Amino acid sequence: MSFLERFQKYKQVIDKELELFLASAVKKYKQSINADVYQEIHDYVMRGGKRLRALALFMANKAVGGQNEDVALKLSTCVELLHNSTLVHDDIIDRDDKRRNAPSFHIKFQEFYKQIDDLDEAKIRRFGESVAILAGNILYELGLEVIYHLQIPDKIKSKLVEIYASTYRKVNEGQLLDLAFEDRFDITEKEYYEMVQLKTGALFEAAVLMGITLAQGSNPQIDTFVSFGIPAFTAFQIQDDILGTFGTDKWGKNIESDLREGKRTLLVIKTLEKLSGADREFFISRIGNQDATSEELERVRNLIKSSGALDYSKATTKELIIRAKNQLIIETSLKKEGLEFFEAFADFLISRAF
Repeated sequence: MSFLERFQKYKQVIDKELELFLASAVKKYKQSINADVYQEIHDYVMRGGKRLRALALFMANKAVGGQNEDVALKLSTCVELLHNSTLVHDDIIDRDDKRRNAPSFHIKFQEFYKQIDDLDEAKIRRFGESVAILAGNILYELGLEVIYHLQIPDKIKSKLVEIYASTYRKVNEGQLLDLAFEDRFDITEKEYYEMVQLKTGALFEAAVLMGITLAQGSNPQIDTFVSFGIPAFTAFQIQDDILGTFGTDKWGKNIESDLREGKRTLLVIKTLEKLSGADREFFISRIGNQDATSEELERVRNLIKSSGALDYSKATTKELIIRAKNQLIIETSLKKEGLEFFEAFADFLISRAF
């Protein structure tokens, strides 16, 4: 079975498990704001997503010899719920109006409030963002609920909860760094990697750790996956940044958003290192500028290309993936299916176009 065939096979069963869990949550509420919110939570999670974190958990469990596939499948949904919790909040912070080719959560409920009062823009915005913040919090708790309902020893369950909760803190710390970077033009590559490891890498790392913990894997196996995950998921975020600036319609988000918000991606960091004179002044004046025109942002993209930052970022992802795959070879106890999956998974992280 090829990587893509395995990817699609397990993605379908994860989607089915998520659908069952969320549909059950929706049924608890009738004709109230809670009913509307839970229905949107269901629709938001199920409208798309690659399920990469859930797949990483499920396959890490298999890679170290996990025997209970059904429990691993159920557990995998918790990281998807946690991931979606962060996306709902991220879209408010980043002022993104679209997620997966549909309105972001807060935008959906701004439209909802317009049915009540379509004149007060401040109230419309506050209502939508407030509901989305609360919905993101609910998604976090739903992930915990998944763990609590597993029929597994309490010692393992306690460890899973510990990983889950500490990961949420790390993701928020990474988001704080990301925010703080937006007003600086001297961010170093090292600082970027530290932010990425918290904001993006922590959740992927948690996924594989939870899969291994469920299977009661060994410390060397844990060390191997941590050593794999740091470079692999850093590469994933760099590719995400590239798609966020140069993506196509398949990306599902506004490709001008990162530039308008002034995200200090590796692309931006390296461009700032290379530019000088009028080009640098123009670049700085348009990064993080909500009023920049599409034509001006196209010039920004061209400067990223001409500076060599795009080529540098692409080359860096390839180097990181080679480093990640080399870590997998060291650990000889991994099951063949799991080893093959993560080697192909690493390549997919930087070859994807969505």
